[in-house]
Amino acid sequence: MIIQFENVEKTFNSRKIQVNACKNINLTVDEGDIFGVVGYSGAGKSTLIRMVNALERPTSGKVVVNGVVINELRGNELRKARKGISMIFQQFNLVNAKTVYENVAMPLILNHTPKEEIKKRVKEILEFVELTDKADTYPGKLSGGQKQRVGIARALTTNPSILLCDEPTSALDPKTTDSILNLLKKVNQELNITIMIITHQINIVQKICNKVAVMEDGCVVEMGKVKEVFAKPVQPLTKAFVDTVVDQSIPETIFEAAAAEKGNSKIVKIRCLDGNVCDTFTPGLRENFTAEIKTLFLSVNEMQGSVLTIIGLQIKGTREEIEEVLVYLRENYEYEEVAV
Repeated sequence: MIIQFENVEKTFNSRKIQVNACKNINLTVDEGDIFGVVGYSGAGKSTLIRMVNALERPTSGKVVVNGVVINELRGNELRKARKGISMIFQQFNLVNAKTVYENVAMPLILNHTPKEEIKKRVKEILEFVELTDKADTYPGKLSGGQKQRVGIARALTTNPSILLCDEPTSALDPKTTDSILNLLKKVNQELNITIMIITHQINIVQKICNKVAVMEDGCVVEMGKVKEVFAKPVQPLTKAFVDTVVDQSIPETIFEAAAAEKGNSKIVKIRCLDGNVCDTFTPGLRENFTAEIKTLFLSVNEMQGSVLTIIGLQIKGTREEIEEVLVYLRENYEYEEVAV
């Protein structure tokens, strides 16, 4: 465990209203995780991540970072704890009047690091983020992706154990987004830095994160390993997010044609996580049961080294024949009946 929220509440008070930004948050980020927090605007994501480095403090509860209750620290102790935590932002937050080199060197200069050490460290980091040739360039001459690489380089100069990412790709096009995500994976894998990333884009979670928490109205409504949450989302919001990146809807014309057929039938969707079920699943059912079984839809989705297969089937026959198949599915697979 490297980050832990224990019964965390955060309330903002103004003269007219009280806003409960985070409500009874309990979550753990383990060392080596790329932990995604996803939700729509106003869900409480930014408040949550800002409590990790004590830019915000909880109204109640504890935020434990690297074994220390960070919301209880002040002064020098807090500054010391923050040295192990870096952050990158949606709008990059670069100083336009300074070169790439000067922007990346800034945390080291503020820490009164010797000049030769600064020079060596900045050179190493610029090589890591593939911006060696931009050292003397000003931010105004950089693309959005290059600016975010500078932001990441600046965050890495102090050798943090944690990197917080606040909507790091929201201002970028899809191709540039992929390059930044690949860089963050490189940061995680080669530098052993734990990453916590907040986003409203579920495809970011699908591509980079191993764990996810879904937030709505200040609450964590669902949490777990990405592949498990995507395979079996429970909450309506999670299902809505997953539906945007996992193809799982039976095409309307096929569904309507199947629903219009006469006789007893059921339409079901089966979810299989890992395992090569595509070649053997339906033929095996046909061989072992007397009901007529037709494949309506097949979707294969890859995430974090796992494969999620979704199969839409129509089962036709007598009530007894259909129920026999459903009993088998119930005992062996995750499935849901689709209302006709």
